[in-house]
Amino acid sequence: MIVPMKKAYIVVQAHNGRTMLRDLRKGGLLHITSEQVQTQKIEQLQKSHDQIYTLRNVILDLQDKKHMPSQTDASEEVFFMSSLNDIRDFLRQKKNLKRKLRLIQLVLKS
Repeated sequence: MIVPMKKAYIVVQAHNGRTMLRDLRKGGLLHITSEQVQTQKIEQLQKSHDQIYTLRNVILDLQDKKHMPSQTDASEEVFFMSSLNDIRDFLRQKKNLKRKLRLIQLVLKS
């Protein structure tokens, strides 16, 4: 008995595609097609990706590979500056607390 085919849409992750196709063939499915979904958002993302990749390659080509900037030097300098700023903040807080303590002592003496 010949039965007309019915159309079904199945969405599967790409890495599970082969297993899914094998299982469908075992189940008696006769005709399989796959479609690539294209939307405007996907096209925009692809263009952005291509531009970023091109810019990255241009930057790498222009960069002097013999004199690469040392990351540790910059990191140590940033760490030192942030530590210095923290110490300054603590000293300011200490100075303000001493003023408040003197004012409280003066008020208590009066």
